[in-house]
Amino acid sequence: MKQLSNFFSLKIFTVLSFIGLASMNVFGQNHYDIIYDVNYSSVCGAENLLSLHKATSTFENKYLKASLWDEKKCFSKLEGITYRLAKTIFVDNVIDHLTILTQHEIFGHGSRYREFGFIDNSFHLSLVPPFGDGHGFAQTGQLKSPRISSKCENVLRVTGGDEANSVLSQHLIGKWLLRGNIDYRETFLFFESFNNLSAYIFFTKYSKKLSTGNDIMAYISTMQYNDNNGKKYTVDQLAKQSLIGLINPFQFIAAFNYAVTYLYKGRDSLSLPMIRINKVGYLPAFHYGLSPFGSEYYFDNYVVRNKKVYSAYIRYGDTKYHNFWGFGMNAMNIINNKSLVIGPELNVWNQPAFQLGGKQISSVKAGYGGAVSSNFDWYFTKKSNLGISLRLGYKTAGFLAGENLADGLIFSTGLSLKE
Repeated sequence: MKQLSNFFSLKIFTVLSFIGLASMNVFGQNHYDIIYDVNYSSVCGAENLLSLHKATSTFENKYLKASLWDEKKCFSKLEGITYRLAKTIFVDNVIDHLTILTQHEIFGHGSRYREFGFIDNSFHLSLVPPFGDGHGFAQTGQLKSPRISSKCENVLRVTGGDEANSVLSQHLIGKWLLRGNIDYRETFLFFESFNNLSAYIFFTKYSKKLSTGNDIMAYISTMQYNDNNGKKYTVDQLAKQSLIGLINPFQFIAAFNYAVTYLYKGRDSLSLPMIRINKVGYLPAFHYGLSPFGSEYYFDNYVVRNKKVYSAYIRYGDTKYHNFWGFGMNAMNIINNKSLVIGPELNVWNQPAFQLGGKQISSVKAGYGGAVSSNFDWYFTKKSNLGISLRLGYKTAGFLAGENLADGLIFSTGLSLKE
C-alpha cells in the first residue's frame, strides 16, 4: 500500500467496518462494536478492527471451511493439514498482519499524533510476503501552531504503536472470556498483538542494521534525554524484562487451539479452559508495557461467573527512573437484561510528576490519579441484535494505556451488534 493520508485512511476504514458489521455472525453472549472517538484512539481502533476482523473471518469461513472432506485416513488427514496450513499462510496471515499493522500505525502512533496536535499525518502499510515486505511506518505532519510538545508526550509518540497492540490483545482476551471459547482465526491475531512489543525488542537486539525509525532505540534515547541523570536502559534489559509475557496461559491455550484443534483436527474453536472452583472460572496472566516513566509489569486476574466477566490488574513500574504503580478493575456484562448491557471500569495510579504540552508547557504534580468509566450497550428491543454503544467517564491527567494523557472526559459512541 502506498502512503495514506490521515483523513482518507480513517474514513475508508470506517466505511469498511460498517459494511463488515452488517454481514457478521457472532456468538451469543458476545458483542462487537463500531465506535468513534475524537482522536480515533487505540481503544476505538481495537474495537473497530476486531469487529471488522470478525466480519471478514466469518465471511471467509463460509467458503473456506476449516475442513473440506473426511479426514479419517492418513493421506486425507495430511491433505487437510496441508490445506489449512496454506490457508493460514496465504489468506489468514495476510488479514491478521494487516489488522495488527493498522492498529500499530494508524490507531497507535497515529492516535498519539492526533492527540498531541499533529495534522496531515501519513501512514504506510504493506502486506506480508509474497504480497509485500510486511513493514509499516507512521510519519507526523505539522504541529498545530502555537502548540508545544512536552517530553512526556514525545515518549508516548514513540511507544504508541506497541501500546495500541497491547490494548487490542487485552480486548481480544475479554471477548474470549465473554464467549467462552477461542476461534482459530483469532490465534495469530492474538500472538502478533500480544507479542508485538517483545518481538520488536528482540528484533532490535539481534538486528545488524536498524532503521532510523526504530521505536525501541527511540524509547531508550528519549527516556535517557528526559531523565538527564546518566541512567539508560539497554536493549538487553528490556528483552529480559519482556519475558514476563511468557507467564500468560492465553499464549499456550491459543497455540494449542491452532496446532491441535484447528491444524490437526480441522475444528473451528476450542472451549476456553479455566481453573474451576464450583461455578467460578479463574485465570491469572502477566503482560509487559512501556510507559513515559519507565517499563512496567502487569499482573492480570480474570474471573468468569454466571456469564459475567470480572478482571483486575496490578501494574508496577521498573524503578530505574521513577517509582510508580497502579491497579484497576473491570466488570463486563455486570448488568445484562437483553436490551441493556453495562460494564463499569475503575483505574487508579500513583505516578511521578510530568508535563503536558499546549500553548505553553504545564506541569502535573506527582501523586494519585484515576479514571472511572462505563460501557453502555442499548439494544432497540429485547430481541434486537443491533443497538447503540456508548462509553462515558472521566480521567485525571496521567498515563493509562489507550487513553489521553491529559485529564478530561472519556467518550465514544457508535453501533453494537450481538447475537
